[in-house]
Parts: sequence; structure tokens; C-alpha cells
Amino acid sequence: MFKQIVLAVMVMFLMVGIVQAQGLTDIIERLPEMNQTVIYSLDQEEFEYATTTPVANWTIANVPIEIDAGYSPSKLALVSITTSLLTLKDYVNIPILSLMEIEVGAYLGLNRIEKLNIVDDSELDYGLIVKLLSLKF
Repeated sequence: MFKQIVLAVMVMFLMVGIVQAQGLTDIIERLPEMNQTVIYSLDQEEFEYATTTPVANWTIANVPIEIDAGYSPSKLALVSITTSLLTLKDYVNIPILSLMEIEVGAYLGLNRIEKLNIVDDSELDYGLIVKLLSLKF
């Protein structure tokens, strides 16, 4: 009798794990795309990298335009607008290169956002952005 109860409990936990895994798959499919970018600050004249995620996109005269929001390690929150320049998966059939997309554009950001008073303590930053890698889970 005890073995049957233990077996029933183990099967129940296994079923719950399978159901949770299927729910996890749905959650992962809904995660937004993450873009790894290189930014060049025209104000500070330096390169840095940032991570962005798409907020909106549309096509104007067969030119795809995308607006992204992101963050860089130097405490910079940014919004960028980019257009696609080159997609390597159109030219090369290597799996890792299918993640490479080169998009160029401009960004506007706020430096020093770690302060409590963002409006008074932040500094405006602007520059050029190049998206290199898009990761979709």
C-alpha cells in the first residue's frame, strides 16, 4: 500500500513537471527578440555595446524601420530607430550566421540613470547604432 502511494505521488509530480514544461515552452516563445548592438556616442566620442529589444516596426516604401528600447552597461537607457542593411542568412547557409543581421540607425539616450532623480541628474546622449546579432529563443 505504501509503495503504491509513493508511486502515485511520483507519477503526479512527473505529470506536473510535464505540464509546467509545456507552459514554459509557451512562455519562451513569447519572449521578445534580444539584439546585441554597438553604439557610438557622438557626444562623448566613444564606442560601447548595448542590448535592445524591438518595440515597434513597420515598412515604408519597402524599407523596414524598427524602433528599439535598450540599455548599456554605462547606465544608459536608450531608444533607437534602425533600418536593415544586410541579413547574412540570405547569403550564407551556416546556422549561427542566420542570427546575424546588420541594421544601422541612430539612438537617443539618457546617461546616469542610476540616480534617484532621473530628470535632474541625467545627461542626454545621442549617436549611431549598429545591430549585429539578434537572438530569438
